[in-house]
Amino acid sequence: MAIPIKFNYGRATFDCMSERGQRIRDLRKAKLLNQTQLAAAVGIDQSTVSDIEKGAGFSVDILDPLAATQSPESRARQQAREAVKQCWREQERKSNSPGSQQFIAGVCEKMEADLRSK
Repeated sequence: MAIPIKFNYGRATFDCMSERGQRIRDLRKAKLLNQTQLAAAVGIDQSTVSDIEKGAGFSVDILDPLAATQSPESRARQQAREAVKQCWREQERKSNSPGSQQFIAGVCEKMEADLRSK
């Protein structure tokens, strides 16, 4: 089965991207958010939100934070993911002693394991 392709400004995009972009726009408007607010909530540029809504291709990684705007469970998962990132940033601080870095790394690894198991 062939996936229909349309051309948009000289770039080939899948029709499903256009449909997803429209769906994302509809959900954003239903939540009474503008593109800038949605972009800030998911950690991307406003121009990226605009491109997605116009049907441009996008990385699947963007879907996780977009989904996080949909449900409390997803929001909690996104917060846990951010906590893990913050943990690793803390572990990398040069002012930590080697023992502290090792301890913090163990905590970060535990947080990651907990996140994966959920």
